[in-house]
Amino acid sequence: MSDTVSFEIQGLKELDKELSRIGETFQKKFAKSAARAAGQEYRRLVKPQIPEVGKDLKKSIAIVSMKGDRRNEARVRVGIKGKSRYYAHLFEFGFQHVGGKIVPGTRVFTKTLQSNQVALLRAMRERLAKDLDSY
Repeated sequence: MSDTVSFEIQGLKELDKELSRIGETFQKKFAKSAARAAGQEYRRLVKPQIPEVGKDLKKSIAIVSMKGDRRNEARVRVGIKGKSRYYAHLFEFGFQHVGGKIVPGTRVFTKTLQSNQVALLRAMRERLAKDLDSY
């Protein structure tokens, strides 16, 4: 079962109007930059939440840019790279030993995302403002 976090951003019409003043190339560049800023902020917030037992997991958090479905859409995936990928889902969601003992998941990644939506949006807004000011 996958948890999804959704939120609504107000002021997108005004932002779209401002972005339409600049070229399409810069729109994509700025959107991708803002999305990566949110990914970096998420990584910074989630690392301290991971218990010491998951120290390899802390080192393995990666940010990957993805192609969006629509014009000027930017997507970023924050995930686990390397050997830690194998057990990251067990750490997050828990598991049951062969002997029947249930080990509960930590839900660190989900809880961090849900409780820090404002900080992630702020990181996006700040990066976008910085990029637009430098344009």
